[in-house]
Amino acid sequence: MKNRQDGFVTSDVILVLAAVCVLLFALHLFVSSSIAHTKTYKEYYIQKKEAEKLLEDIVSDMQELKFDDADFSDSVTIRNIETKYEENGLLIKDCSSGINERTFREDFLHNEKTVNFLSYKGEGVLKKYGFINKRWSDEKTRKKVEEELKENARFLVNSLPLVNIYMCDIDFLDLIAEHCGVKDYADKKNAFYELIFLKSFSREEASKRLGLSESSSFFDIFGVKTTFWKVSFFMQRFKVCAVVCAVPGENEKIAEYRVIELFVEEK
Repeated sequence: MKNRQDGFVTSDVILVLAAVCVLLFALHLFVSSSIAHTKTYKEYYIQKKEAEKLLEDIVSDMQELKFDDADFSDSVTIRNIETKYEENGLLIKDCSSGINERTFREDFLHNEKTVNFLSYKGEGVLKKYGFINKRWSDEKTRKKVEEELKENARFLVNSLPLVNIYMCDIDFLDLIAEHCGVKDYADKKNAFYELIFLKSFSREEASKRLGLSESSSFFDIFGVKTTFWKVSFFMQRFKVCAVVCAVPGENEKIAEYRVIELFVEEK
C-alpha cells in the first residue's frame, strides 16, 4: 500500500539537498575569493619588492656621479642611467637648486628683494629639499629643523654648496650676487654668466670676475654638484618616486648617494 508521506519526505529531501548545494556553492565562492585575494596580494608584494630592487639598482648606478666634477642637466652619466632604464620611464632631476624656505635664514627670506623675486618667479624656484649652511641659516631655523628631524638634522648641517649653479634659475644668481654685495654687478654679470654658459665655473675664476673673496658666502650657496635628486620611474602596476641625497664626505666631496624618501603607489 502506498505511504502518503512519501511525497512529503521526497520534498523535504530535495529542500535539504538544495540548501546544502547553496551552502557548498557559497563556500566555493568564499574559498575561490580567498585564493584570488591571496594570489593578488602575493603578486602585489612581489611586484612591489621588484620595484624597490630596481630602485636599489638605479641608486647603485648613481654612485658614478661621485666621480663627476660637476652635474649638468645634460650630464652624460645621468643620460646613460636614464637610457639603461628607459623601458621603466626613468627620470632623474635636480630637486634642490633653489630657495628652501625651511633652511634659509629669515632675514634673507623677508628681505624686500627676495620677496619680490619669489613673487615674480613663483613656486618654480622654491625647493623642498636642501642642506643647511650655517652662514645662510639662523639659530631659529636650525632649531626648528632639529625638532622635526631629531638626530638626522646633524647630517643636514654641512659645508657642501647649497645650489648647483648649472641647475638653478639664472635670475637667482643675480639675487644672491646683489645680496652678497657685489659692486657694479650690472657691469660684471655678463662675464660671470660666461662661466656658466661655458660650463667652466670655479670659485677662483668667479671670485675674480665678481670682485669677491673666495671665502664669500656667495660660494656657500653656489657650487657645481647637485645634492638632492628626484628619481621617478614605473614598473608593472607601480609608480615609484624617491629622493636621493648626496652624503657629505671630506673636503666638500660627496661620499655616496642614499635614498632618504620613497613613495610607491599603484598606477
